[in-house]
Amino acid sequence: MRSSSAVCAGISRALLALASLLAGPAAAQREPVASELSLEQLLRQSLPVEPRDLEVTTSSRFAQSAAQAPGITYVLSGDEIRLRGLRNLADVLRQLPGLYVTSNGILTFVGARGLGRPADINSRLLILLDGMRLNENFYDAAPVGEDFPIDIELVDRVEFSPGPGGAVYGNNAFLGVISITTRGAGAGGGLRWTAGVDSQRGYRTGLSWAQRSDSGAEWGLAFSAYQRPEMYTPVDEAEFQSARSRQLNWERSRKLLGYGSLRGLRLQFGLNSYNRGTPLLLGSGPQPEMGQANDVNDHGFLQLAYDTVLGDAWDLATRFSAQQMRYRQETPFILETGERGRFRVQSLGQWRNLELQLRRQLARGHRLTAGLEVQDDDRQDLVFRALGAEPLQVYQKQGHRIGLFLQDEWQVAGAHLLVLGVRRDGSSNSRSLWVPRLAWVWTASADASLRLMYGGAFRQANLYEDMVNSLNFEDVPRPERIRTVELGWDARLTSALRYHVSVFDSELRNLISLDSEGFSYINADRVRSRGLELGLEQRWRSGAQLSLALSLQRSLDQNGALLHNSPRTLLKLNHRQPLSDELSVAWQLYSVSRRSTALDDLPGYAKQNLHLLWRAKEGLNVSLGVHNLTATRSYDRTSPFGLAIRQPGRSLQLATEWRLR
Repeated sequence: MRSSSAVCAGISRALLALASLLAGPAAAQREPVASELSLEQLLRQSLPVEPRDLEVTTSSRFAQSAAQAPGITYVLSGDEIRLRGLRNLADVLRQLPGLYVTSNGILTFVGARGLGRPADINSRLLILLDGMRLNENFYDAAPVGEDFPIDIELVDRVEFSPGPGGAVYGNNAFLGVISITTRGAGAGGGLRWTAGVDSQRGYRTGLSWAQRSDSGAEWGLAFSAYQRPEMYTPVDEAEFQSARSRQLNWERSRKLLGYGSLRGLRLQFGLNSYNRGTPLLLGSGPQPEMGQANDVNDHGFLQLAYDTVLGDAWDLATRFSAQQMRYRQETPFILETGERGRFRVQSLGQWRNLELQLRRQLARGHRLTAGLEVQDDDRQDLVFRALGAEPLQVYQKQGHRIGLFLQDEWQVAGAHLLVLGVRRDGSSNSRSLWVPRLAWVWTASADASLRLMYGGAFRQANLYEDMVNSLNFEDVPRPERIRTVELGWDARLTSALRYHVSVFDSELRNLISLDSEGFSYINADRVRSRGLELGLEQRWRSGAQLSLALSLQRSLDQNGALLHNSPRTLLKLNHRQPLSDELSVAWQLYSVSRRSTALDDLPGYAKQNLHLLWRAKEGLNVSLGVHNLTATRSYDRTSPFGLAIRQPGRSLQLATEWRLR
């Protein structure tokens, strides 16, 4: 016991010394006492200490103290999102430890803990919106760019629980779970107008209204619109750098969100449409013709949730949701005969989810949670056709998934929490799968805790992978599996300085991958992924904040080769500094190390953002941000043998938020 205490004390002293070096200039500032501040100034201040009893929901599907949760959860509040000038969910995910974001200029992809290979889509991360599963029923993926279903101004907080969560959430919770919570009438009440413009000709505006009655009922409605009528084309070839190419490269979106709640009952609905034009070359020869492809993605959802207490020791949570995703892509073509036409790919997904969760306090320190989750896939349609002709291929399916989970928590000897969990999932397309979960949480002191976690997850072949193999007369790949052991230590060195260290070891089996020719999906050999994550955060009473997140990861296949698009190092720094009661500045740096691909290596990069926020008067905020401050050039390759796609350069953004009443 003495030796472990000495080790912990040694680690704490070393990190305290590092923090004192980082904190020097800001710590020297005089911190005003509360009696010197007005009420408005007090409300504007950030907490100098992040409470360890901060509630999180992602790890276990119910609210609990972050210090007692069986898994690590990173939290970014809506206020912090706006203070940093983050423009969409992809920007938010870039800030979270262990995640890295790539883009081909049309779609946005997220990798986690060293796994984010070219051609992988966002099907190994489960994304929730107010508890509703957003992963659709065709690719099992969820949008994270401008096609995300709500405006970032409506977000109250984002939680990320890394590592496999299959014992609680089932399919897709392979590398982690991302949970987005929207603002209520308390945080975003009244009538608000937002607007923004950037130097890359992007325009954004939004209007939201929310009210709360004396009885506690809440209701609200929000609408936003975004467009970028001209965009740079992220390909270095001369043909794509012309004015004509920029005119054919555009995007726009429209989003509507409404909600109402009363006494544990909450109704929410949303509609969003994303439209994208993309230039492409038609024909062959020395002077090919420039044409345009068009992508349209329409998404609608409705969810009804009810939470209640049954007696002294029972809690019940229920949720029903229905969603529809309609996608259409049209691409022009010119045949060798000179004949012209347009090729269309269209898909339609309709699905419903029902969730029931019952939690019982059996005794002091003993809690049992049981849950049922059902997904009914009403429509899974895919059609390929040349316009004006009969369909070349029609693929239609229906199906369902049923999951049952059980989690048992025991408080032992006061300072120890044991968590045992298991989930069984079955579907119309696969045999039943069992996923376990074990966790031990030791509260070493009021300011420190140790976690030892073992968990698993799976991902079944999605409908697209099923279809591709069926067309090639190949068997459907078996479900891929992951098993992870993780050890994490979280402690506070002072009242305002905390740090986190975790190490993980994951084994991935039957990873679903494209074959060497890129025609069919197969189960690849085993992959071993190991890593270390370090976090450090310092807060000052003046409102200043400094945070560091370092991720070291190494993902190797069975032959010892590094996975493609798997950076070994991710570094993220954030600093926020109030300049006065009305003015604050935020600076971010995120760095991604070199990544290997099938063709060549992509160089690493480090990008910086700077954001200035001015609270002009009560209810009116004006912000000015510079993204990619140093105009660092970087490239992503999002398909195994595709072009290296140049990422956006420096851009300037001006935005305002006005609370009208």
